[in-house]
Amino acid sequence: MKLAQETRKILKQIKNGADIWGLREARILRECEKDGLVEICESQADIPGEQRQPYFGCILTAKGREVI
Repeated sequence: MKLAQETRKILKQIKNGADIWGLREARILRECEKDGLVEICESQADIPGEQRQPYFGCILTAKGREVI
């Protein structure tokens, strides 16, 4: 599977799981979810409701680890 350089960079950053704060990254990772490269989950941050919230949590799947 051929990935864009930016997508590969983002996947490497979430290798061990991460909260996703950027809209661009969120959109790219939603596309990766369709290909089975990542698993979208609840964010791990415990932030009060009145503060900015991450879009979601995300971690690589086994298939995602093979690709990068």
